[in-house]
Amino acid sequence: MPNYEVYGGNFMLPHPYEVKSVTGYGVAMKGTRTTMQALVDRLLNCGKHEPHYYVVSPTVLCTFMRMGCMECAGHPQMGSFAERELNLTLLLAAVEGFSIRLVWYMPYLWLDSGPALIAGRDIYGFTKQIAKILIPKLGDPVELSAIGEVLPLANGLPAEDKTIVSVSHKTKGLLEKKSDSTNMAEALSILLKSVMEFEPEPIEQLALHLPAINLGNLRMAWMRQLPSISDFTKTCFRSVAEAPFSVTLRSAGLLAGNFEVSIPWYHSVRLVKELGLVDDHGNCTPDENLMTTARAAYHMDFDFILGKGQDLWVET
Repeated sequence: MPNYEVYGGNFMLPHPYEVKSVTGYGVAMKGTRTTMQALVDRLLNCGKHEPHYYVVSPTVLCTFMRMGCMECAGHPQMGSFAERELNLTLLLAAVEGFSIRLVWYMPYLWLDSGPALIAGRDIYGFTKQIAKILIPKLGDPVELSAIGEVLPLANGLPAEDKTIVSVSHKTKGLLEKKSDSTNMAEALSILLKSVMEFEPEPIEQLALHLPAINLGNLRMAWMRQLPSISDFTKTCFRSVAEAPFSVTLRSAGLLAGNFEVSIPWYHSVRLVKELGLVDDHGNCTPDENLMTTARAAYHMDFDFILGKGQDLWVET
């Protein structure tokens, strides 16, 4: 492959990345697995190659993260930056032959750092967007939100800053821990058993693989793509990639109280429709604002290293 040329003001930190002092607060929302699977089929199973990805839980994790320091692993003298992020994450099973592995998939990300946006898009191919991310500290009122640009339908009007997702305490309570653990296996078990809602079909034996998760080598999957410069309906490059990430946990557990999630509808941001998110009555109204009670809420405090990715298949 030809060399990647770095010049002038386009400098970015080379990967892999070491991310320190990460604190996160999130909620679990009920989605529709058939709708979620349709999105995964479009974006990850589109090449008809193995592995084939299955949604293993109709749960969408909505996590607000404060990342204290992100730097090039092994070369901190190259510089660093910080960021705040909102990610919407699904848990998938990657099936290849007779093997099954669990991977995390983040189809939606918003963050407040230009360097993180550029590196995430240009190096990894994550579909990141810029937003103002509000994250309280423990003991403060629960006010989590991402405020980003949305595109109005009317011609000639500029983009507007609007709330993409907001989370609040249903009884106006404070951000407080309900449970806490410093053990990674125990914390992951809390997440999988208390936060996620498993529907075993079509991976009936998935539960047998949960204890075998390699905690030092978790994985994420995503699609990388570039639109054609002559026809936006086509791509000039497309691949499905995976990358390992290792976590050093300080603490994690559940948050106290009940939480409410608000997701307004916008023409240019269609989270409810593409994830099949439902309200408290189990209804999905994709062209309306959504207000729903979170199934559970969680907290985490950790460091992690995001390794170099690998294209599993490529189309050009």
